[in-house]
Amino acid sequence: MMSFIRKLLIWVLLIPAVLLGALLACPQFAGLQVCSVHSGDIPDYRPGSLLYVQQADPGTLNTGAVITYMVNQEEVQTHRIAGVVADEENPAELRFRTKRDAADAEDPTLVYYRNVLGVPVMAIPLLGYVLDWLETPSGFCAAAAAGVLWLLLVLLPLFFRGKKKQKAGKYLR
Repeated sequence: MMSFIRKLLIWVLLIPAVLLGALLACPQFAGLQVCSVHSGDIPDYRPGSLLYVQQADPGTLNTGAVITYMVNQEEVQTHRIAGVVADEENPAELRFRTKRDAADAEDPTLVYYRNVLGVPVMAIPLLGYVLDWLETPSGFCAAAAAGVLWLLLVLLPLFFRGKKKQKAGKYLR
């Protein structure tokens, strides 16, 4: 019975961890960035969604396109382009006037082309909440504890099995 419970726990921890790891890490190998949606600014991407963003050449972005961009070091937003503006000092540098779909007015500040992460290509509902939680200290600790527990469940039986074989061999001599 204990063996069954141990195996069940291993799989209950392993399958979600592998799936979550694949959903968060594998897209990065394909050049996609992963972020979570915090507001319903764009109806296609609901709050709590995990958003996959593909890098885009700023010169190809036009009015109406949805972009994901850095507001500051910690904040990322996804809004629609309301206009493309050449920089006053350097016309080769583009800036974007953005707008939330739910708002009548445009955003008060322009987005520089170098702050644009790209265009969203896919979203997975609710998984962004998991990403946000994993980025908190309690989420990180819980993930680390689950990993340690999984390792213990896998490795301890192997360790004790080896000890039993040593004892059995000792008495057979």
